[in-house]
Amino acid sequence: MKFKLLSIFILLIFIFSCEKETVIPSCESPFSRSYIPMNVGSYWVYQWYEVDSSGTEKLLDGKVDTVTIVKDTLIGASIFKKIQENNSFLIAPVLITYRRDSLGFLVNPRNDVFFSSSNFIDTLRINNNSNFKVIFKMETPNAPIETTAGVFECLNFQGEITPFVPVDWSTQLINTYYSKGVGKIQENTFYFSSAVRVQYQRRLIEYYLE
Repeated sequence: MKFKLLSIFILLIFIFSCEKETVIPSCESPFSRSYIPMNVGSYWVYQWYEVDSSGTEKLLDGKVDTVTIVKDTLIGASIFKKIQENNSFLIAPVLITYRRDSLGFLVNPRNDVFFSSSNFIDTLRINNNSNFKVIFKMETPNAPIETTAGVFECLNFQGEITPFVPVDWSTQLINTYYSKGVGKIQENTFYFSSAVRVQYQRRLIEYYLE
């Protein structure tokens, strides 16, 4: 059971799409690039925190991640950014992903959506497996997001999770916040078995933009 819960936790950090409902245009949008800076050489540094149900926070020593735009990569007929990151909650030491801006949508080579600067109505992505379903939409937070790197006005790529396994909650939210001119500011994840008691947040502490 411990291994199963750990596997679910890892899936929440690195979710693969099984369905998508949005048709993605093929050209780039300067407006989206302002929320998702993608120049080669840019990097972001994040610190993980544990947050319990009362709001008490604990900095997790040693759990610091770096995300770097490594280079341009041609995949099919499109140029993607190769992104390298370490994630303190993943077994693999280095995670490689590919992203590009497609007229206000951040997408991977399969056209799965990870952010939109303009579509706050449609469902942007659906992940489905035997343990849970996640429906992703854009959302505007009521207040700025504050980290040690500053205070940021953000847009939120939010996933609503519905579990298919026995747990003590009916829905949970995955929030990924992006700020104009900076990029990803904060995101969260959790273990299925303890989601109502404790969650984990990855917060921006430093960044450099080319």
